[in-house]
Amino acid sequence: WKGCKRKLTRVRISPPPPTMNNFPILEKAIKSAPAIIVPGRGYMFKYYAFSEAGGFVDSKLREEISQGLYASVKHNFLKFDIVVSPFPAGVPWGLAVANEFEKPLVSIRVWPSNRRWSRFPDEFYVPIIVFRSTGYYNDRLYFNRKDYKRGSRVLVVDDVVSTGGTLDIILHTLKEELGVIPVGAQAIVSKADSYKDLEQKYQIPIRFLAEDKV
Repeated sequence: WKGCKRKLTRVRISPPPPTMNNFPILEKAIKSAPAIIVPGRGYMFKYYAFSEAGGFVDSKLREEISQGLYASVKHNFLKFDIVVSPFPAGVPWGLAVANEFEKPLVSIRVWPSNRRWSRFPDEFYVPIIVFRSTGYYNDRLYFNRKDYKRGSRVLVVDDVVSTGGTLDIILHTLKEELGVIPVGAQAIVSKADSYKDLEQKYQIPIRFLAEDKV
């Protein structure tokens, strides 16, 4: 073997398509998450450890979710060019998916109220600013046109799908304003059946690892 070069490759054994039975740690995290009713909105907000209100994510929970996302994306979404995730809670999970599939990640950020980004010249970004309304707050998101190439196939990755407000405005902006092709969306948890309306509206699959009907 002297003088021979061996090419080392990473071999991954794909787990089966995920079901709730495959995620005991995630199921426990969902069931144990505290909840409040948002004043004035009547929306039940749950403090999932893996979501935007969470702080501490156990390594075993993180690993289980990451493996589940990998298996689900591999099973349901054959071809995509980039991963898109909204700030804040979607970004770490989008990064995990993008890393596993060796794809670029684009983060959708919240447009700051103090307009500090407006001082940057056009060579840095050309923003599209959209209004987002969720079950518990309203704000504005911005997309940088320079991050997208028309005709690219985009997979959206987020933590939770509930009312569908965030996912709806993201899919609309990607398709109608940026000229890219949404191939689907992958989340960790679905809290309602609103995703079914979005599947019909945009003619794409929306997948998740678990449901938490509240």
